[in-house]
Amino acid sequence: AEKPAAADKAEPAAKSAASKDATPKGAKAKDAPQKEPEGGKGKADEAVAKLAEEAQQKLADDERDEKGRRDLREKNREISASGPKLSGNRDKSIARVTKFQNKLKLFKGESEYSAVEKDIDGVDASKYVSELADCVMEAAGTSLKLKELAAGAKVCTRLRGTYDEFSVHLSKALKKAFDATPAADLNRRRFLLRFCVELCLVDCIPAAASPLVDIMRELTDIALPEETLITNFTIISSLAQKHAVPCFNIVPAKQKAYEEALGRAWCERSCVLDDALRLQLMQFVIHAYETSAAGLLQTAHSRLVEQEKVNSKLRVDKGAVDAENQLKHEQLKEAFTKLQTTLSTLSECLNQPMPKAEEEDPNASRIGQATEKVEEKIEDELPMIWEDNEQQRYYEEVMDAKDVIPAVLLQTGKKEAEKTEAAEGEDTMTPKPSLTEEEKKEELEAKKEARAQLASDFELYLARAAKAESAKQVDDIVIEFFHEYNTKGNRRALAQQLFGVPRHKQHLLAPHSRIVATVAPYMKDVPNYIMTGLQQELEYMLKEKDPVLIEAKVRTVRYLCELCKFKVCPPGVVLDMFKEFCDDFSHHHAELCAHVLQSC
Repeated sequence: AEKPAAADKAEPAAKSAASKDATPKGAKAKDAPQKEPEGGKGKADEAVAKLAEEAQQKLADDERDEKGRRDLREKNREISASGPKLSGNRDKSIARVTKFQNKLKLFKGESEYSAVEKDIDGVDASKYVSELADCVMEAAGTSLKLKELAAGAKVCTRLRGTYDEFSVHLSKALKKAFDATPAADLNRRRFLLRFCVELCLVDCIPAAASPLVDIMRELTDIALPEETLITNFTIISSLAQKHAVPCFNIVPAKQKAYEEALGRAWCERSCVLDDALRLQLMQFVIHAYETSAAGLLQTAHSRLVEQEKVNSKLRVDKGAVDAENQLKHEQLKEAFTKLQTTLSTLSECLNQPMPKAEEEDPNASRIGQATEKVEEKIEDELPMIWEDNEQQRYYEEVMDAKDVIPAVLLQTGKKEAEKTEAAEGEDTMTPKPSLTEEEKKEELEAKKEARAQLASDFELYLARAAKAESAKQVDDIVIEFFHEYNTKGNRRALAQQLFGVPRHKQHLLAPHSRIVATVAPYMKDVPNYIMTGLQQELEYMLKEKDPVLIEAKVRTVRYLCELCKFKVCPPGVVLDMFKEFCDDFSHHHAELCAHVLQSC
């Protein structure tokens, strides 16, 4: 019987060879039959093998789950036929019952089933049946996860076989728990829906008397707010992915593809809901999908495109997108991707068409592509020195003190100092009347109080100077110093304050450098003090290799760079510093080089 088959196979091969030989020599290569590229064939074979492996794993999981449900359903049917049995010597003490209830509240799954089963057989909680149902619901979705649904169904089956009316209380507890769970709590509501379905499939609670219909009606209510409806679609997609056949009587296209890949029929599902109930649930879900899916996807897509336009405009106008708008774009993109995934799952499991979001502008492009083009053009035309125009003004438009402060204050110090000196001069020229001892003591105390008040005011001023950040705050601080505190001692105190920026407050380096740049033309001692101190620190840090001092080194490097941007520190100092780091390119010096490049 094999020889004719071989002959049949050989005949077309011979004809092909003959036709190949009969091809004229001058014929073009395209006239000859084209061979399928080996690479494409290999990829196709790999995809088929991967699908078959995925199908085999899915089939094994479904067969295992179906067998477990059949076993539980048989037990529940036996219980329905014979009734619950509360036999043997059982502990009725409140302490033991309370301990048992606590164990149910924290039940985690199969690993704890034996211990819970032992308590079910040893405790008499017949007076607390409704509380037992509430305890099971307390564990649902918290300590008891989706992968342990079967273990939860086994516990409920054992309790139903022990206590009369347990299934009634369990149905009520399910409905109460679902209603009490906030709509935004996706994980718990998803678990409660799947748990309700699981209990119905194994006949632990009658499907007709269960809250399943009420729950599905609420989840498919298209009048709910958009965010809630998207969450509900995610919950329904979890159910459809697992129980499309038992709950909706729909065989997903993916399952048919699995059957073709394996060359065999799928496992038979005997644990299913009634046909009338399945039809009702299917109508709920498909109506909600057909009515709302396209609108939800289009709205999410429009928001994403709108944000992309905003970000693209920011890139063109300012050269970069601020953190707030970038974060908003990422959140919208993530939400759109999640919604696409949810709707794709529903589309596959319900055999419904996948909605598509339409571009508002036919020439619209994705933000990633637009970003690359904009960045390339900007890079070619003009390298970005500043992050935006505001930063450029901060560093380049430094206030000239002589434009806002009288020249006399820039030269001789504050008005109060002049008045004091003049008063003291007059006192030396004019003879004073003799004072009594008491009057001299009062005058001395008054002078001490005045000095203390002045010192206290200057300390408050230094505290405000240390916190100034914006350009206006910095300018106001400088103007106030020239008007009120411009003495040699105060200038030194100000220089010390500006020099001692804590290493954990490096955001203050730029405003402190702006203060130095503003006062530098009129107070040479302030920039000289700070530059001398920083250069001494630089020399010390080049010799010191202690890794603990890295934060202090970073502060010194960034401070010199900030002063360089304000044209206080000569560029040669920064270049020499950078060269020293490169000559000894250790791990820490590499980090400091990065800070130099990042700062200026």
